[in-house]
Amino acid sequence: MKIKKYKDSMLRFGISMAMMLVFWGGMLRKSFNADTISHMVAQDADIFWNIADGRYLIALGDAVLLKFGVRVTTNLSITMFSAFLLFAMAMVVVQKIFEQWEPEDQWAKIGYFFGLNLVFLNVLFSELLMFSECSFYFALGYLLAALGVERFRIKRYGSMFFLFILAVCVYQYTMIFAAILVAFYVCLSYEEELTPKAVAGEMLGIISCMGVGILNYLSIKVLEKTGIINSFNKNGGWGDSGQKIAGIKESFLSFNRSSFEIMPNLWIPLLFSLGVFILMIYSCIKNGKKRKLPFVFIVCAGSTILLYIIPLMQEKFSFPPRMAFCFYLLQGMLMTTAYAISTVNVHRLLSLGCAGYMIVQILFSDFVVTNHFISNTLDEVYVNMMYQEILKYEEDTESVVAKISVYSDAYAPDNYEEVNYHVHQINERALGTVTNSLIYKVTGRNFQNIGYQEEIFERYFKDKDWDYFDLSQQLIIIGDTAYWCIF
Repeated sequence: MKIKKYKDSMLRFGISMAMMLVFWGGMLRKSFNADTISHMVAQDADIFWNIADGRYLIALGDAVLLKFGVRVTTNLSITMFSAFLLFAMAMVVVQKIFEQWEPEDQWAKIGYFFGLNLVFLNVLFSELLMFSECSFYFALGYLLAALGVERFRIKRYGSMFFLFILAVCVYQYTMIFAAILVAFYVCLSYEEELTPKAVAGEMLGIISCMGVGILNYLSIKVLEKTGIINSFNKNGGWGDSGQKIAGIKESFLSFNRSSFEIMPNLWIPLLFSLGVFILMIYSCIKNGKKRKLPFVFIVCAGSTILLYIIPLMQEKFSFPPRMAFCFYLLQGMLMTTAYAISTVNVHRLLSLGCAGYMIVQILFSDFVVTNHFISNTLDEVYVNMMYQEILKYEEDTESVVAKISVYSDAYAPDNYEEVNYHVHQINERALGTVTNSLIYKVTGRNFQNIGYQEEIFERYFKDKDWDYFDLSQQLIIIGDTAYWCIF
């Protein structure tokens, strides 16, 4: 029995890893974004920054690596592959948590499998992989959170709390991931019957997740009070209620309309959710299980609210894809529930719909990855072209350019016009955000940053707004200093 169970887990892991590679294999190339470049050149490898964010396990990991003279950015391909391994493990754990509701039919199993894995196989998840310096830690955090839910399943609450504490010390949003898994697990465990025991189970699991998050926040406040850190990197507070309500409405509509404009404006995510709901309702009515629907609807509504807990706690509402990707967890859990309470005939329709949805996700995920390398390539090409101009100047004048000053024209967006799939930090360009660090990364030369020089800006760059790269106008070299205006 143990050998069979071991083989089953290895098979699940192999399939999950293969799916990660199908979706995100292109990210094994040495990709980066602005934060990745900053990490490469930060003297302390962002250790203090992560402490101030309450990401103590990341700070510890980077500190240990730094002792050995390496960073997670030393070889980004290895870092990303390691992240894939951990995400695949997290998939297997989630599959094990919901294994008892797995359908018998082989085609239905495929759809069920897709639904459980949807959380890591969707276009918005790509933002987690944009942060190459954090990808391994993100994967570790979500694996720890999934393992914590597994311990909740078998009522090992001590180890559950320990795993949740570790997970939240990697990334706070892992507790939202865990809370949604708990909510649907409890719902299915009580056969979608809204009983006092079911409510107690929901409260225990969700309060445990939220409580661990609160403890993490309080620990940051203690560090502030003791002077170890100056302030929490995220500004907490209620802020403008109107702005937050508008933000929730816009993000919810944007997700369902086009997955934050990564997909076409055809309401594909909404149609998928509605299709699953309709099939589930039909199956429940036909089989006399209407009493199950209220609990399912409550869990779906409650999980949607959970998605917005952390954005609402911030002074200014922000719901980037690295949080919003858990919308797909909610959709995957809805699929899981639909399989659990539907008939075999409905299972086949669910599997067909899920397979089609996966094809859409694969297609647009590939577009995102391809555009990411266009962005990275343009960053490097433009820096190299600028550097060649400096080398030519040095050769012609027999002088050395030791300083640099960087500016932006009237409108310098955070993405290139050639990049069509971008939102928040998905496919942001590094040029214009961390230009000096990017120059060092590409050229190996550390130019002294002399900052903004008003006289130079007024004389050469004021009121200019280029929509193309043109060093004849955008780069001025005077003496030992290069002045570069980013278009």
